[in-house]
Amino acid sequence: MPDAHSCINRHIYLAGPHTYRWYLVEDSTNYGERDITLVTGWYQWSDCLSYAGLYMYDHVSSLNPDSTGYKTAYLECLEAQRHDSGSTTAYWGSTLIP
Repeated sequence: MPDAHSCINRHIYLAGPHTYRWYLVEDSTNYGERDITLVTGWYQWSDCLSYAGLYMYDHVSSLNPDSTGYKTAYLECLEAQRHDSGSTTAYWGSTLIP
């Protein structure tokens, strides 16, 4: 399964400038966190999960501002997301907390 890849994309509006805590999430566990200050505006928020090996996944989240002059921000956990509980269902994504 070397090409297994899944993405979720959302177009969101954030009021700012404001500092958010940004987390990667698997099931109910937060990991891969960072604080990020974002300006007011629309953002393309993407979360992508890619197969990296047995029970290993690369999880990359990005915030791409619609406004020119600002760069896309990334939060990633490479080859570290493990889902080996025996279940065939896993919940994953990211969250922004003001």
